[in-house]
Amino acid sequence: MNSDLEKSLVAKINDLFIMFRQEYLEQFKSNYVTRKGAITDWHIKQHLSQHRTFGIKLGKQGLTKFVTFDVDVRDNLEHAEYITIQLVKQIHEYYGIDLDDIHVEFSGNKGYHVSIFFDEVMQIDGLKSLYYELLERLELTMHEVEFRPTSSNGLKLPLSKHRKTNKFMCFCNFDIDAERIYHLSESESYEYLLEIEPIKLVDFRDLVINDFRDKEDEQNDIVETILNVKQANEYESLLSQINLQAKSVIELEREIVKVIEDGHLTYASSRHRMTLLLSMFFKEQGFEQDDTIEFINSIMLNTFESHRELISADTTQEYALKEVKRLVTLAYERDYKLNTKRKDVRIYKHEIEMILSIKQLHLKKLMFSMLVHSKRYANNKKSSHEYASFYMPYSIMTRMGNSSNRSRLLKYLIELESLELIEITSRNKIDLAKTKSANRVVSHPNRYRVLLGSNQDNDKGILLKSDDTDAFEKCVSKFFKKGEVRKFISRKEWENTFSKYY
Repeated sequence: MNSDLEKSLVAKINDLFIMFRQEYLEQFKSNYVTRKGAITDWHIKQHLSQHRTFGIKLGKQGLTKFVTFDVDVRDNLEHAEYITIQLVKQIHEYYGIDLDDIHVEFSGNKGYHVSIFFDEVMQIDGLKSLYYELLERLELTMHEVEFRPTSSNGLKLPLSKHRKTNKFMCFCNFDIDAERIYHLSESESYEYLLEIEPIKLVDFRDLVINDFRDKEDEQNDIVETILNVKQANEYESLLSQINLQAKSVIELEREIVKVIEDGHLTYASSRHRMTLLLSMFFKEQGFEQDDTIEFINSIMLNTFESHRELISADTTQEYALKEVKRLVTLAYERDYKLNTKRKDVRIYKHEIEMILSIKQLHLKKLMFSMLVHSKRYANNKKSSHEYASFYMPYSIMTRMGNSSNRSRLLKYLIELESLELIEITSRNKIDLAKTKSANRVVSHPNRYRVLLGSNQDNDKGILLKSDDTDAFEKCVSKFFKKGEVRKFISRKEWENTFSKYY
């Protein structure tokens, strides 16, 4: 292979296949190995020279420029050929995709890859509905046709040798009327790859994906947002930086909290990265998307107002706020995660006993909600008797079964503070930059701290699952017998709330 051809093939593989570079696969005779680190042009050249065989995976967010249906029929290439032709027919005749835009490649062993390439980027999960419908219409199993690539399951790149069979992984021509597949030679495969033109993703979405919106059980799989390659690379790069940093989740959250407490960015060239971190942080704490956008906008406005040197001189305020909305929307739509959400928490007997000692039931329930929320989202205790401060919007309090009246909730919170069960560490703190921009008084979200003390008597407590909607009553019944509970609550509370748990 001459150097000009090699250079062209490397560029084409980069363009068609590779979105995520921080991890890749290498095939050996008996297995695949996941390699940490960047897949580079050197790896692709090694692959094309057939000295080694590499594959790609997607990043955690699943951003992709193509989809592949991997026909994998053990020890029966003839049957794999039949299934491949049926897949091509279905994609062409039922979904209206031109045959020239459906590409078949021999896997080198026992099957074929059927691929469609796009000119822009989307999340791979948005294509799963198509995969499931193809299986259903053709009466195939997920063992016969696999969905590739994903963040966990990679895909071999074409145009090298399968390390087990030593066969070349060529591209193929096909005849759907004769139901035949024709393997191309190495030189023909090189020419075939260079001639592949991705289809317009917008057209594919309108032609294929949008049809699934009418199917109620599939709606959640559809992702509308389409990114150009530059945007997608930017997001993958940002996410990779976050995931690959030598920082624990706790350290990242401390960095985030520092920005929140200061009300502005803390160092230069951090606008994009911190917007994404803040988006994930607030999303995991239960904030609504609009609330998150408003909060991050406030931080950006404060930075423009008092720390302009921390944002690039050619970045306007208007552009920065537009980017906040775009990044927050992506974080919510694609469920970007800062960490594994701490859904299950441990509750202790002395905590429930202190909550039961509160006279009013509505205060009991609100205090329990705050205790659970603090355990999920306040990482470290300040001391052995205090939990770290945390944010808890009124909308989350309501969602956890408390009053929907914000004035009433504030009254309850002040009552809990007077009982020295919580501390309102920040309330009605005016956001000067946001107030100036909006021409109205805008406050930062309230912050709280739970003051129920530390665990006593080596109590192991009970694990509270995230989906326990009546968790408070269940916790009470786990720790206290009927006679003990009756000392803390009225007859009405017993009959209406607690009796059914005994």
